[in-house]
Amino acid sequence: MARSLPTSSYAVLGLLSLTPMSGYELASAVNRSIAHFWPMSKTQVYSELGRLDSLGLVEGTAVEQERLPDKRVFTVTDQGCRVLEDWLNAAEREGSTFRIPTLVKLFFAHKMDRGKLALMLDEFEAEVRAELEEMEPITSLLGEVPKAGHAWAAALYGQRMHEACLAWVHDVRERLVKSDWAGEPPAPGVDPDLARQLLASAPPMRRRRA
Repeated sequence: MARSLPTSSYAVLGLLSLTPMSGYELASAVNRSIAHFWPMSKTQVYSELGRLDSLGLVEGTAVEQERLPDKRVFTVTDQGCRVLEDWLNAAEREGSTFRIPTLVKLFFAHKMDRGKLALMLDEFEAEVRAELEEMEPITSLLGEVPKAGHAWAAALYGQRMHEACLAWVHDVRERLVKSDWAGEPPAPGVDPDLARQLLASAPPMRRRRA
């Protein structure tokens, strides 16, 4: 069982292990917590709930509400707790895959106007700074709650990653925008032989179970 579920299923189990929630409450909790490093749409959250419910890993109970429609609150079953714990304690480490459109464009930026490149870096930096401003209060808040140490550690990772991104933007801007390109080696895409050599010599990405 522990190997047959996607990471999103375990994320839902983990959040429900903190406190019982309705589907709406769970989607909101995702958006306010793990979405910073594991985004899930509202539709996906409900889909995972349905999957886990059908497997007997969570169970829903109808709860009456005054002046509002009744809601179904989900809790983790004993089997769900065991599955979550087995996944958490598994020796195998899962791989990380990032999809960053800016890096895809940057990889082929030998075809990009230098002004457009500068603008792209500016926009990326502004986005990172905005996200960092969101992360810092979260990290600070969690850091003041001793029992939230694990959540604090995850939030701190996000904060440090954003700080590293800002340092990266600075270095890239200095090299590719502000400097005089005279004497710089040709970009890989400009020299077909060099591009072929670099693509052949670069190590392939390791494929891990996600």
